[in-house]
Amino acid sequence: MRLRTRLSLTFGLLTLAAAVIASYAVFIQIYGNLETLNSERLDSVATLVARSVDPENIVRFTRPSDWFNPDYRRLKRKLMDFQRANSLSWVALYRYDGTLFRAIADGSEQGDSFCPDFPIYDVSENMQKALSGEGGLVSTYTDAYGTYLMANTPVKNRSGEVVAIVDVSLSASKLTEAKKAAMTRAIAITLGIMAFTILVSFIVSSRLAKPVGLLEAGARELASGNLEHQVQSASGSPLEIAYLTGAFNDMAHSLLSSQNSLKMRITELGALCDLSKELSFAPNVDTVIESVLAKIVETTGCSCAAYLSREEMETQAPDHYVPAPDIDTEDYRNIVTQETAEVAETLNSGKINVSTAGNPHFLVIPVRSEDRIPGVVICFGNLRNSTATSTPTSASTSTPTSSSTSSPSAASQINQLAVPGMVTNAVTDPFSESKIHFAETVTGHLGLVLEKIRLYELAITDGLTGLYVHRYFQGALEREIKRARRYKTETSLLLFDIDHFKNFNDTYGHQMGDVVLSQVAGIICGTIRDNLDIASRYGGEEFTIILPETGTESALLVAERLRVAIASHEFTNGVTTVHVTISIGISTFPVHSEDRMTLIARADEALYECKEGGRNCCRVWEPKS
Repeated sequence: MRLRTRLSLTFGLLTLAAAVIASYAVFIQIYGNLETLNSERLDSVATLVARSVDPENIVRFTRPSDWFNPDYRRLKRKLMDFQRANSLSWVALYRYDGTLFRAIADGSEQGDSFCPDFPIYDVSENMQKALSGEGGLVSTYTDAYGTYLMANTPVKNRSGEVVAIVDVSLSASKLTEAKKAAMTRAIAITLGIMAFTILVSFIVSSRLAKPVGLLEAGARELASGNLEHQVQSASGSPLEIAYLTGAFNDMAHSLLSSQNSLKMRITELGALCDLSKELSFAPNVDTVIESVLAKIVETTGCSCAAYLSREEMETQAPDHYVPAPDIDTEDYRNIVTQETAEVAETLNSGKINVSTAGNPHFLVIPVRSEDRIPGVVICFGNLRNSTATSTPTSASTSTPTSSSTSSPSAASQINQLAVPGMVTNAVTDPFSESKIHFAETVTGHLGLVLEKIRLYELAITDGLTGLYVHRYFQGALEREIKRARRYKTETSLLLFDIDHFKNFNDTYGHQMGDVVLSQVAGIICGTIRDNLDIASRYGGEEFTIILPETGTESALLVAERLRVAIASHEFTNGVTTVHVTISIGISTFPVHSEDRMTLIARADEALYECKEGGRNCCRVWEPKS
């Protein structure tokens, strides 16, 4: 304790003396510059007043005050505002009439009659200079009211003639108050520095006087099971204590490495289990991809993971990003597209690409779907410490590489451990083999899911039109009828075909017929509601549209809009341009039917009535009388 006290007193007194000297020097500097700063402020205010008044109006004002002149009242209020806003003692305008400097207006609340007139020999030298057109004139003067700091600036008309003089004054008592305030602030700063000095001196002395105590505290932490704790060795410790500290840290590092390896394996198994559950109930491809990317970011600790398909590679516009919670996505949007060479190499070779040569490090993993590689997953290291420097550990390679064989210190080794949930520094911690293995495993799951989704979409999608097939339509209609029945809403069905399409094929050929079918499907997709209405190719040239939560009148509007769009469209294959029309039959659940098959049949009957009625029209099913 006595050693700590002696060190505290020594460092405290030395630092305190330095603080007092520095505070005194700062005060002297502020005190000396205060009058200069006020002079510059007065000159700025005087210049601003001179520029804000209208010299043409000033020459028309007479004495005594023109209170009935609105321009004069505005000038008076303006001067009062300047005086109050800048805490000035005096703001006034004078005009020299050849004999006297006569007051035009001032910012005092006592009225302009308080402002006297002065002969030219009774005014300051600066006012006489301002009369000749000079500006930036600041001086100190004394009168019966006290000592003032005064600034004078001329007011010139358009021809450059001086029509008035601006007089701006600040009482010396206010300067004294400002200097006292500066002294008070300097004393407060000095007292604060003294308190801070005493605290810092005590802390520094404690660190220097207790190397053995630090070693004991660190050993107790390690004994309690806190393997991440690093035993600190105080500066100037004996060599024996330094060796003992290193031995404790090496032991903790070895135990922590084994513990973290086990935790990583457990975390990987848990993450794969959770991911399998998420993928089983994912509603669409986007959710599947984002779930996989999020799991990679969460488990490996990388800052951002992105999925880049072959199509997105061509446009360099990836759509799927999952950053870490504390990372802005915009930090990586441009970086992803910069690694085009590595991405292209992975797409072509199917090999993992690891780069630790730049900042951030990145990892490119191919997504395998049967014998195809539809895209890649890119994992990025950390940009949080982008200003850190390091020596590249390896160039871009096609397989994971082991770390350097040199023996780092225990502290650096522990700092580089990949602990689950811990985001490590990408500058010093390249992707480890365990991270790469986990990311590759998860990416493999993504490839399997994408392949299943691709096969499912091929099974339910018509290859020519891109619409759903007949089998999917039947199931979707059944589901929508059940939903409408449960929530007591209406669901409408449009059934339509292309008029005279058999003759069209005989005339223009089946290839032109395929062009028409494909473009009709495009018009349908552009007419219906995304992610709500369901369009299908019923068979041949027949199409259906399911309109959930849509009554008969609304369905008729949709049908008519679709009919007009197709009738006005020019179908072309680049050589031949044709026009076609459609006929649409409409039925609604539960207005026209309570079951799926009857609903389809009645829409078909309405379509037949369109054919009988001349085609190119829409009909709602009505019971026959």
